[in-house]
Order: sequence, then C-alpha cells, then structure tokens
Amino acid sequence: MRCTTVIAICLACSSSKPIPAQNGSGTTVVPRTPEDAMKQAIYPADALLAWLDQLPARAMVRMPVLVQIADNRTYVESAKVGDALDALEIDANDSQMGVPIAGKWGFFCKQGNTCMLTLTGEWVGGKRKKFQVREVEKAIADADRQSATYAEAID
Repeated sequence: MRCTTVIAICLACSSSKPIPAQNGSGTTVVPRTPEDAMKQAIYPADALLAWLDQLPARAMVRMPVLVQIADNRTYVESAKVGDALDALEIDANDSQMGVPIAGKWGFFCKQGNTCMLTLTGEWVGGKRKKFQVREVEKAIADADRQSATYAEAID
C-alpha cells in the first residue's frame, strides 16, 4: 500500500500541468506560466500600470503606443498605450535616442500627427509614468490596432 502512495505522489509531482490550488476563499488559483507573466493586456489602464510598476527597475518593455507629435513635428506632444479613450497616458521620453521619434516620423507614419507605434524601452514609472524609449520598432496599421492589445516585458 505504501508503494502505491509513493508512486501516486511521484506521478503528481512530475506532471507538466500546473496544479490548481485553493487561495483560502474557495477560489481555485492556477499559477501563471513564465510566458504569461511576461505579457499584460493594455486594458484596463489601471491593471497595466500595476503590472508595469511591479516589474524590476528599468525593465525593458514593448508596447503599442498611440503617439501624437507637435504640429511642427519636432517633439512628442502626447502618448498613450493603446487607442481607447481610457488608455494609460505615459511620458514617452525619447531624449536618449540617437534620432528621436519625431525625426523618424516620415519613415513610420506617412501623414498626420498621430500614429500607433510599437515602442521598446525602459519602464521608469513614477508620477509622470515615464517610459524611456529606446527604439521605434514599427508602425501599427489602423486595421491591426484591434490586435495590438498587449504589453510585453522583454530581456
């Protein structure tokens, strides 16, 4: 009988699936996989901000950001993660880039002063919700905005 119990325990421990646990309130909790922990939905904004703020200091993040440049096209006027009305507004600081976002505007965004971009940079956070942009990866076409709904922590 003991041998059967030991085998059952060993089989349970060797399972590749996460074992659900109770959190004390009767709700089953399934641990997040490492891949899941690296991504966060950008809506609602408060959940995204909480996720960003719990990342290690100066964590590198990739996010879909709706950028608006000034009418004279010399600096970023505003930025928010996503294009919903209640999207998280951030300070997309591009001062440490060789060529700032406005300098690359014509390459990524053909017309207008507003464009959705995939930006990579360091989340600094704080009161201003600073995002130190390191790279403009690509423009996100209007037709693809509906699928640009995740931020991702990257190595």
